[in-house]
Amino acid sequence: MQFPGAGKMVLLAVLIGLGQFIIRIWLPVGWSFAGTNMQFPHFLQYILLFSFGIVAWHNKWMDAVNARQGWRWFIAAQVLIFVAFPLLFALGGAADGDLEIFMGGLHWQCFAYTIWEQLVGFSL
Repeated sequence: MQFPGAGKMVLLAVLIGLGQFIIRIWLPVGWSFAGTNMQFPHFLQYILLFSFGIVAWHNKWMDAVNARQGWRWFIAAQVLIFVAFPLLFALGGAADGDLEIFMGGLHWQCFAYTIWEQLVGFSL
């Protein structure tokens, strides 16, 4: 199987983020099964990215990434972390102390945070 390319990787990140958001509407970050500390709001990404990693390893996708692509992903990660994250939190009301709306529920802040989280994970 060929390396999927940047466009497909971004699409997969957004789709996983969308799935994570749907879960987090009812189960916010921090919610866990009683007595286990297993946070279900993260399970979708754990399962899918673990599976993705197995496919990537079997197909030697890391060998297909050249230095130029690596730098692009590195720069994307830096922009997401040092520009997008502060903007998201400032515009979303985190500066006022309202972090709950980022962790779950039907809020644009939660949606944006889940998409951001996946894009950062893929870029790293």
